[in-house]
Amino acid sequence: MQYVVVGRYAADVDLQALPQSEAELAIACVEDWSASAVWSGVRLVDLLRMAGASPDSRVRVESLEPVGAFRSSVLDRARTRDPLTVLARACAGRPCTPSTAAPYVS
Repeated sequence: MQYVVVGRYAADVDLQALPQSEAELAIACVEDWSASAVWSGVRLVDLLRMAGASPDSRVRVESLEPVGAFRSSVLDRARTRDPLTVLARACAGRPCTPSTAAPYVS
């Protein structure tokens, strides 16, 4: 399996400078709850384009959490091509923490 490494844009300070996108998305948590929220962040398709990577790439995303079963995810082509997949920086207008958006929203 081949992964795209987008190290140049990995730091949040760089993500702040990129175009931001917003979408209301339903989240179904593994802890058996669900809710809708307005998420904002950098669209993954835009980030891949800026990095010169194919939108068909598989992407490994790691959260800010130092440990945990859901710290890392591999996004398949369906997620990397979806314009609603964002590297979330905010939820309901408030900055994300590791527990609110780890590692991505789609």
